[in-house]
Amino acid sequence: MKKVKSKKGFTLIELVVVIGIIAVLTAIALPVFGGMSDRANVGYDNANITTLKTVGAVYVQTKSPTPAVGTVLTVAEIGPYLASGVFPVPKTGVAYVVTVTASGVDVTISH
Repeated sequence: MKKVKSKKGFTLIELVVVIGIIAVLTAIALPVFGGMSDRANVGYDNANITTLKTVGAVYVQTKSPTPAVGTVLTVAEIGPYLASGVFPVPKTGVAYVVTVTASGVDVTISH
């Protein structure tokens, strides 16, 4: 009588199916994770805009004479009012522009 060897392992078809499933899951997951970094960058910039508006308002209130409407505040002017002393750099643009307005201070991101 012949002994039948029991084969252990996966067939080629099973391995191809598993690789195909992994490829489909990867194709679905990559765009989702790409969007997360974009949302994080926007959140970072929004937090910095809020901080710069507050710092700009404090600068305008403490400055005598009050800066004219339309004045663009420089890093040298409001930098000392930042807790870190470092003016932030936006993730979604070139620079923050802090401008005195009639209602306070406006912050935009230049591109």
